[in-house]
Parts: sequence; C-alpha cells; structure tokens
Amino acid sequence: MKRNETMKRRRKPRKKGSGAKTVLFLALLGLVILGGIVFYKEISKPIRSWLEAKGVLNEKRQVTLYFGDPESDFLVAEKREISKRDDVEEEAEELIGELARGPKGKLIVTLPPRTRLLG
Repeated sequence: MKRNETMKRRRKPRKKGSGAKTVLFLALLGLVILGGIVFYKEISKPIRSWLEAKGVLNEKRQVTLYFGDPESDFLVAEKREISKRDDVEEEAEELIGELARGPKGKLIVTLPPRTRLLG
C-alpha cells in the first residue's frame, strides 16, 4: 500500500490556467480561419475578374432569353452564353445586360431601350 501512496504523491497537480490557454488557443485559431475565409472572398473577386479578362477562365453557361415574336403574341426563346461565375449577383447582372441588348435576329425587344440595371 505504501507504494500506491508514494505514486499518488509524485503526481504533479494540474496547473491552474491551462484550460484558459486552451480556450485562448482555440479562439485564436477560429479567428485565423475566419480571417482567411474573409480574405479569400475579398481577394478572389478581383483575381477572378482579372483571370477572366485575360481569358484564363472562360467557363460559359448557356441561358435562354425570351423575346417577342413580331408575327404573334408569343415569346420566342433565344440561347445565349454568359460567363459562369461564383457570385449570383454578377451572373444576374450579365444576364440582364444580355436581355437589355436585345435579340440577335428579327425578334422584338422585351425591355425598353433605356433600361438599365440599378445597384
């Protein structure tokens, strides 16, 4: 029994504040990860647009636009290709721009000529 008692005595007591260090470390790690995500999102937009301008990223997406038929009261589908983007707002802006440019054939423009996208 003495042997167990001596072993118990030899153990060092747990240091106070070691839990606080762990919490601090995890908080700092979380901040670094969060900062990296924000940094990536802010930096990736200009880099992506630069790469698209250089022609490196030429991923296209086929969309269907509808324009008026001059011979009837119906709309006619016209296929177009727009740049595929991660940001939905940028893709929607390009899509509305294509719609505002009008049809390529003899179809009727859907939007008035002075239509512009706000925001």
